[in-house]
Amino acid sequence: MHPSTCSSSLRASPKRWGFRDVSDWLSCISNKLFNGWH
Repeated sequence: MHPSTCSSSLRASPKRWGFRDVSDWLSCISNKLFNGWH
């Protein structure tokens, strides 16, 4: 998943989120933090 996709996917379909979407988003955020994103 692209780092820029994290926030855009949030706005895309916040009401139709499944566990997989959330876990993907969390892993995306984790990658950002791991890469030194502040």
